[in-house]
Amino acid sequence: MFAPSIQTSELDTHSPVFAQMKASLESIADFHLCPRTGQVTSQALFPQLYAATKAFYRDTLPQVFSRYVPLYHSVWKHTLQSAAGPDNLHQDAGVQYFAKNGYDARMINVWICLHRAPSDSLSDDEFGLYVVESRYPQNRALYDQLLARNIHVSAKAQSTLVDNMQVGGMQIRFQREELRLTTFPYRVGTMISFSSHLLHGSKGCNPALAAAAVPNQDSYRVALSSVWLHRDDLNSEVLEMPEEQYESLYLWQHEKAMWPDLKKYFKDYCRDENLRLTNIKSLIGLHSSEVHPALP
Repeated sequence: MFAPSIQTSELDTHSPVFAQMKASLESIADFHLCPRTGQVTSQALFPQLYAATKAFYRDTLPQVFSRYVPLYHSVWKHTLQSAAGPDNLHQDAGVQYFAKNGYDARMINVWICLHRAPSDSLSDDEFGLYVVESRYPQNRALYDQLLARNIHVSAKAQSTLVDNMQVGGMQIRFQREELRLTTFPYRVGTMISFSSHLLHGSKGCNPALAAAAVPNQDSYRVALSSVWLHRDDLNSEVLEMPEEQYESLYLWQHEKAMWPDLKKYFKDYCRDENLRLTNIKSLIGLHSSEVHPALP
């Protein structure tokens, strides 16, 4: 069973390593000037984000930096309007491909608040993160299903979760209102780390606040997110897999005779999954060449 612990801390936002990282990320993601809502940096920026954050992670999370490999880096701008929108309950997509021990794999998600709207009308945890902890009885039955199937999922509707590791993935019915959610005070410099196997999402805000928000008002938050997998749980077979075999990862639940039709019908999904796998492997290689040169 995966470790369900959650850790929070408040970083020194005036430290040189944090200030330099934030300035570098702003120059890459342009998160203050970009007008789009719900902006998430693309996987193509993994190398730039890694270069901008590696000194910070090495200094702040030395054990993670030395013992784990990164699977994901992003900067995400979240506005009042997007926070009032549909729920984004999910587990991290794509990363589970690289874990050879399923839910026993040591996989960490690290969230850091880089910017938060300076509004007295927002509660402490507004714009923040919620986590569905597996230790609570209300959440246990859902996790039992996920562990039994060894899948990661995303919310498709208010009461439906869909396997985000498979084309045409299986669906699981659930009652969101019955889940117990854990939220956190969220300020600039807040760092939250938890198992990537835990369901999580962005805490919504009061729709009335979003409706009253002035366009282009400084009412948004920016988060740095990263996912890390322990090097001993890294699946070397996937790491060494050639691109022409990637389909075996996201089509394996279907009869092989169906694969040509699935790849034709879901060609965009298959293209995106191939690209995701390629980008994650490149990020692992970038980190490994610096920290773990003995890794494949």
